[in-house]
Amino acid sequence: ATNIQRVFARMEQLELKADEVVVRQGSVGDYYYVIERGYCEVSRAIVGGRGQIHLADLGPGSAFGEEALIADAPRNATVTMLSDGRLMRLPKRDFDELILSHVLEPLDYEAAAARVADGAVWLDVRYPEEHANGGFAGSENI
Repeated sequence: ATNIQRVFARMEQLELKADEVVVRQGSVGDYYYVIERGYCEVSRAIVGGRGQIHLADLGPGSAFGEEALIADAPRNATVTMLSDGRLMRLPKRDFDELILSHVLEPLDYEAAAARVADGAVWLDVRYPEEHANGGFAGSENI
């Protein structure tokens, strides 16, 4: 409970208008977001620049942005406001300290491989097409 209070204390409110882009595919992951009020669309550019594909609509209570922070990778989708709204956002350094450090146990490759040899499983939480284009052999995509 104390850690949750710290998370909320460090989040900042962000008022946005309909059609404003919150995060853009390919940009640096700098914040974790929670929708307080309003709705967002998640989309991804089609390879070859042939437009966008709709992935999801998100509403109050939904969160996004964690994948880029956890993987330390560029954003894999664009999130655009569908309506006026208010988001709460947590900077990456606070996300790492207050959330990531409490959920993940860092392991080097050798230690992780030893666990897999003892029955653990590699999990890949990326989109299925990302897993298909570069997942670990034998990993499960969820």
